[in-house]
Amino acid sequence: MEQGQVISIKLFDDLVNLYAFGHATACGITGKCSVQYVVEANGDVFPCDFYALDPYRMGSLLNAGPSSLADAAAPFLAVGEGHPRELPCRGCRYEKSCGGGCRRMRDRIYLENGVCCYAGLLDDILPQLLRFAQSWVSGQ
Repeated sequence: MEQGQVISIKLFDDLVNLYAFGHATACGITGKCSVQYVVEANGDVFPCDFYALDPYRMGSLLNAGPSSLADAAAPFLAVGEGHPRELPCRGCRYEKSCGGGCRRMRDRIYLENGVCCYAGLLDDILPQLLRFAQSWVSGQ
C-alpha cells in the first residue's frame, strides 16, 4: 500500500463512527432495523437487502412516490425496534458494538453454536478502533 492510500472496511468504519460520534450507519451495528431501500430492476422497493422478499415488498417506483414508500416502511421499522436479544447476547461486553446484530442474519452469522462470532474479532480489533475513534474526536 502506498503512503496516504486509504483502505475502508465498512464494519470498522461503522464501529469507529459509533464510538466517536454515537451513531452508526449500518442497522446491524445497533441491533435495530433501519430502512436502507433496495430497488429492483423492475421498480419494486424493499426495506433492505436482507428483506428483499415478496412479503416485505413496499411498493414500486413505477406507481408510488417517495412519501408513500416511506409510509410503507413504517410498519417494518416498528417491528425492528427493540427486538429481543437471544440469551447469549444479553449482558455481552460488546452489546454497544453490535446490539445483537441484524435480526435476519443473527441466527446464521452472529451466533454459532451459542457463541458470538463477533466477540473474537472485537477482542482483537476494538482497542485499536477505540484509539482511532478517540484521535478522530480530538482531531489528532
